[in-house]
Amino acid sequence: MATTFMKAKNRAATTLDGNITDEDLSILVVSSAVFPTTYPFPISIDDEILSVTNNNTGTNTLTVTRAQESTSAAAHTDGTTVEITWTAKYITDLNTAVNALETNPVAHKDRHDPNDGADALDSANASEIAGVQAAGTGTSHSLARADHAHQIQHSIANNHLVTIDHATPADNDYAKFTASGLEGRSYAEALADISPLTTRGDVMFRNATVSTRLAKGTAGQILTMGADDPAWATNVATITFPIDGGGSVITTGLKMGLEIPFACTITRATTLGVLPAATNGSIVLDVWKDSYANHPPTVADTITAAAKPTITGAQKAQDSTLSGWTTAIAAGDVLFVNVDSIATFTCVTLSLRVTKT
Repeated sequence: MATTFMKAKNRAATTLDGNITDEDLSILVVSSAVFPTTYPFPISIDDEILSVTNNNTGTNTLTVTRAQESTSAAAHTDGTTVEITWTAKYITDLNTAVNALETNPVAHKDRHDPNDGADALDSANASEIAGVQAAGTGTSHSLARADHAHQIQHSIANNHLVTIDHATPADNDYAKFTASGLEGRSYAEALADISPLTTRGDVMFRNATVSTRLAKGTAGQILTMGADDPAWATNVATITFPIDGGGSVITTGLKMGLEIPFACTITRATTLGVLPAATNGSIVLDVWKDSYANHPPTVADTITAAAKPTITGAQKAQDSTLSGWTTAIAAGDVLFVNVDSIATFTCVTLSLRVTKT
């Protein structure tokens, strides 16, 4: 238990303002302001030592306990000196406190509070560092109180320290927050973390608000630009065969051939005739396909079956059904057009619409 020392003050002396008996517990002095305003403290009047327990400086009244330290209560006359003196109790209390420190040392961790010796460090409740930052500076004498940090809180929350959560972080790594702290990420890993792409062939673009993913298209599609965003579209081309009679009516037989440099699928055949006058005509065409190595093709290589491109008494014809056609064309195939029959037309164009694959 901590020692309670008597209060002291240098050159504190006054005189009685009136006689007192050996039983009076309140005494008037000329000036009580010369004495301490905290208690207790001893005063001496003649041979009696008294303990002051209250000092009313407004009325110059001292409240006392009589006959201290083996002295006897006695009557004292007006004008007698009243003063603070060093008494035996001062020395005895000091010796007792020093002896206790020398014989019973207390570990610092067990008595952390300089005022009352409470709040042992090894049993104090820790407060997070966030609380210290919010308070700015401590206000309590106790280091274990709520305004002092005994705990460093690691987390990815505001005002907390962050731990490196990676066994082998490397120079030039990027940092990624995880539930356990910061994880080092290589350039490739960081790119994969932030990229919205998930599949080989995906395309990243910026929409109205964020960078986002356009899933990869199918084979042969092309990337086109819409009003705002890109999109995949079918890659359409046209293979055209012009057949010209040189001013005369076209003759029958094999006419024109082309090597097709890309793989594709035929989706429509359009036949357009040019007449010597504003009259209708007729024509039947056949399309033969073969490889470059087997050039030239023959009628055995027809791809049109019974649905040959035909104009009958008209100026044009179009077929998107292509019933019975062999529509697949490999890159490098050779296509030729044969005129099976003809009437009136001097010039005809056959256009094959294809989708690149």
